[in-house]
Amino acid sequence: KNQGHVIGLYTFSKILCPGIRVGFNIGPPEVVKKFAFIKGANILNTPKLNQNICRTFLQEYDLDTHFQKTRHYYSEKLNFFLEALEDNFPEDMGVKWTKPEGGLFLWITVPEEINTLDLFYMAIDEKIAFVPGEIFYPEGFKKYNSMRINFSFPTKEEIVEGVKRLSTVIQKYQSKKKT
Repeated sequence: KNQGHVIGLYTFSKILCPGIRVGFNIGPPEVVKKFAFIKGANILNTPKLNQNICRTFLQEYDLDTHFQKTRHYYSEKLNFFLEALEDNFPEDMGVKWTKPEGGLFLWITVPEEINTLDLFYMAIDEKIAFVPGEIFYPEGFKKYNSMRINFSFPTKEEIVEGVKRLSTVIQKYQSKKKT
């Protein structure tokens, strides 16, 4: 149906090992050849060791089982993170979040009077971090009251503590704005 109209770009850094810098693409042969040329012009070659690690992984491990385990693991962490948000952000704070169906990030929207870039610096002081949402919007359409938070790396204990700290930082920000 989509023959020749879809290009897939994939990386092992999300399914095997962060930083491995090995990926592949699927698409029409003429497009794949152009990708190979561009990659060669920019990076020369990917280390053989990394390529061999990926080859061995593909040959010796059942990817479907690996993906099922990975999905289950991150789904549990996501649900734990969502529970921590529910527990620490009462509705009257005006903080909203997505429930992603995939990926390793949550998108959080705070009340419009909060600039998440300013909030970011306050959060860093409390040893928590997020990516201010404004960098994900094109010029002229920026929104300054959103953030992206990763839930894949922290432990459950760190998630609980981090969400508590984020709630406290937002409350401090709102208090400063009122004075």
